[in-house]
Amino acid sequence: MHRSKGFTILELLITLTIASILAAVGLPSFLTTIENNQLASQSNAFVGSVAMARSESIKQGATITLISNSGTNDWSTGWCVSTGSSNCNGTVIQKYPAATGAFVLSGDQSTFGFDSRGYLNTSTGTLTLCKSSGEAGQQIKLNASGRANSQRITCP
Repeated sequence: MHRSKGFTILELLITLTIASILAAVGLPSFLTTIENNQLASQSNAFVGSVAMARSESIKQGATITLISNSGTNDWSTGWCVSTGSSNCNGTVIQKYPAATGAFVLSGDQSTFGFDSRGYLNTSTGTLTLCKSSGEAGQQIKLNASGRANSQRITCP
């Protein structure tokens, strides 16, 4: 008796069915992981810009300002680190692009200034990074000493 080599159509259909079930179960959790990584990346970009502005203010011995591109408390359009100006058209040290992935970065101020010692010119500052209501987000707090830290929140 001669046996043929290969797979039967039934074996292929069962394999494809199992593969599609595994993909349907695993894909939503993978998308959540991607979204969480995008959230962390956006948050880290802002925290990094705070550290850079603070460092530059100490290095230059002058006031350095983080400025929202929109000129409002909406930081989603991007921001810049600038020397002493009130908009991103002056002497810009570094520009940061708009938030990606439909994230909204909003703060309680449109600018944050750091004096020659690296201290925040205002007492504190808070920014919130969210994608949609009820989802996980990040809250970035700046304290009077100019340090920024972030924590996970549920978006309002």
